[in-house]
Amino acid sequence: MNVPTLLSRLGFLALVSLLSIVPATAQDPAGEAFDEKAALAEKLLTLFDMDKNMEAAFAQVTLMEEKMMDQDGLSDDEKAKRRAVMDASLAETRKIMSWDAIKGDFVKIYADVFSAEELQGMIDFFKGPVGQKFIGKQPQVQAAVMQRMQSLMLEMQPKIRAAIEKARAASAGETAE
Repeated sequence: MNVPTLLSRLGFLALVSLLSIVPATAQDPAGEAFDEKAALAEKLLTLFDMDKNMEAAFAQVTLMEEKMMDQDGLSDDEKAKRRAVMDASLAETRKIMSWDAIKGDFVKIYADVFSAEELQGMIDFFKGPVGQKFIGKQPQVQAAVMQRMQSLMLEMQPKIRAAIEKARAASAGETAE
């Protein structure tokens, strides 16, 4: 795997982790009706505008990749080739990780992790003015986090390349003996 692909995957993992707006807490007590919790979880996730957040996250990944290509000093031909690979990869990722495709998984996770009381409390909070401000500012937060992640990745890139080259050289030295 080449370094840009590795960094893209690291960036995408960071992106996916950002999509969980609310941190997980304790497991729910046994015996609560799952259907009720699933309905509450879906209501909460709807408040989070997850479909819009997913699209915004994909757009941020695309921008981050474009900036990395610009800073890698690639020729126009190399950029076009990498862009084609990136576009194909992102198109497949969008299919697999679209909100419609993963909504059921998120509902189940939230229903498994949170009690009905916790879900209702979060719904009440996020319907209120402070919760709505929180939700409304998530695109700004995500953009700032992604920008910082990009800076860190650009800073890491030469270090990762050096580590890969060192490992390859060490491996070549072992096989040559």
